[in-house]
Amino acid sequence: MDEEWQHLEPLDPTYPRKVHRIPGNKDTSILDELRVKLVKEREMTLVLRDVGAYLLFVFVVVILTYGERDESSYRMVENFRNAFIKEGDLKWDYKNKMKTTDHYWRWLKEVMLSELRAQNWYNGKPPYGLRGFLDDRQNRIMGHAILRQVRNNRECRPSNQVKILVSDCSGWRGEFLEDNNHYCAHWLNSAAHPGACSLPEFRYSTAKELESFTSSGRLGSYTGGGYVLHLKGTSSELLRRLNHLQHLGWIDRYTRAVMLEFSVYNANVNLFGIATIMAEFHPGGGIRPYWRFDSSPFIRNSNAYGSFILLNELAFVLATIFFTFREFWKCYKSGFGVYFSSYWNMAEVAILLISYAAIAIYILRYLEVQRVLKIFDTTFGNGYIRMEYAALLDLYLLYAVGFIVFFTTVKFIKLLQFNKRMNLLGLTLSKCWEDLEVFFFTFGVIFFAFTTLFFTIFNLQLEEFSNFMACLQMSFAMMLGKFDFESMTLANYLSPVMFFVFSLSTSMILINLMLTIIIRTFTQIKNDLKNKPNKYDILDYITNRTMLFLNLRTEKPLPRVAPPVLHNETSAPTDTPASKEFPEKVDVLLAYINEMYFSGQMDFNDPYTKKSMMGSKSTKLYGKYAEME
Repeated sequence: MDEEWQHLEPLDPTYPRKVHRIPGNKDTSILDELRVKLVKEREMTLVLRDVGAYLLFVFVVVILTYGERDESSYRMVENFRNAFIKEGDLKWDYKNKMKTTDHYWRWLKEVMLSELRAQNWYNGKPPYGLRGFLDDRQNRIMGHAILRQVRNNRECRPSNQVKILVSDCSGWRGEFLEDNNHYCAHWLNSAAHPGACSLPEFRYSTAKELESFTSSGRLGSYTGGGYVLHLKGTSSELLRRLNHLQHLGWIDRYTRAVMLEFSVYNANVNLFGIATIMAEFHPGGGIRPYWRFDSSPFIRNSNAYGSFILLNELAFVLATIFFTFREFWKCYKSGFGVYFSSYWNMAEVAILLISYAAIAIYILRYLEVQRVLKIFDTTFGNGYIRMEYAALLDLYLLYAVGFIVFFTTVKFIKLLQFNKRMNLLGLTLSKCWEDLEVFFFTFGVIFFAFTTLFFTIFNLQLEEFSNFMACLQMSFAMMLGKFDFESMTLANYLSPVMFFVFSLSTSMILINLMLTIIIRTFTQIKNDLKNKPNKYDILDYITNRTMLFLNLRTEKPLPRVAPPVLHNETSAPTDTPASKEFPEKVDVLLAYINEMYFSGQMDFNDPYTKKSMMGSKSTKLYGKYAEME
């Protein structure tokens, strides 16, 4: 948003200006005082208009942000964790009890099947009317769940030095190393039994066929394709199929990940839930569990709150279009180079671009949700339905709205610069920025050196340092005082020395050096602004205007100058003819009438004003003459 009060032309003819009539002679000091007052009032009006409009825009954006979230989302995710992950359970804790392939098969049969289907009631009666619901009896499955396996291709070859001992290898994971061939039972290329090569669980399905996207776990990323088991049918049928696949070796040494994927809808809170429970099989042995649960209100509530959110969405679109035309006009008026030389203008362009991206993502998400609901209605809830694309669009929309809220909030620093305290931060950073650039370069070199050292020493022993990005995050956390000193000491006996040098260099020297640079500049700017008044007394102006609007205060009258007595100084009164004295007498009479009957508000130098005022007040004047008679 442009701040017009910072680029105001004193004689802008398009802006409505108040007209003040000062009785008597034109006094230069009075006119200067009035001119300063009117200019400040005009600029403060524009300041309040800009701040008010921007506050309204921020309010709309914040309402949209909270409208995209729901307070029941966390409870739904917590319910998923309690049902499938069972953290802390002594037998079925998915995170801590999943060690081997046999453990995973047991979890599929005992936990997954019991939670994906509504079980019998406490009295042994079947759950009539709950077909397609989870065992919590509140969440309806959208279509059916699937088990998707991602496998490595068989192109790994062992080193020549160990070929005598090891004949083959399974290789590492990667999107370009995944297997996409069709197989027979036991993952054979051919089989004597003709039916062994027609099992759908051993035939590859592409990401397009599954309507899936690339997903990431703890150990790597995986494409949307794979070998799929559709979990349709009763619990007994699914148990039989799982036992059969276990017998055929569906999970073997080439398996890199198996994912349980499903989505649900809870009508009680109008929320959709998307679940991905992954088991990553490490080529070095063992299983790494990973899960992700998402919840979002894809369907707007049909109550008053839903209508309010819809109005805010429309207001956001209109505001985005309005600000777009406004920024185009600013760029045209100031020039392309001058416009983009300001960081605040670039921030405004970023807000507009992200806003249009958010609008496009919102439309795509709406169309995808409508498509999914149509399939659900057509197949009576039993077709193949994937909500992954809608969840991905919802995540992108959340990121976009978050960035919009961030940039619009930061823009208030620019809008409130008329206050010296609000301008203090910007002046401080601008003055010490050159020193901070040198500091950040030095800090980056030292921090990178320590991060490389920690990664080299601890990557084999500590999970927090297992990859370089995790090592960067952990090093930054250590600098802020969050660390596990005991585990570091057990991993390497040199850890105490390295940790001491790291803490001394970063926390005690570099951080304090940065604070010293900022505090020194802050003190200088603060002393410079100590005796400098605010450019505008906004609070006093708002209070005064409010009191005047409520008739709790009368406006201070304008200064008045005594009316002059006009006479001809070049001639003596006795020598002046009566015809020449008549205009002077008329002027004196008019000045007297102005003071007595018009309270000094009539300007006889303005013919238009004199004519209008005489016409509007002639009746009152004649009435007063009649009373005097």
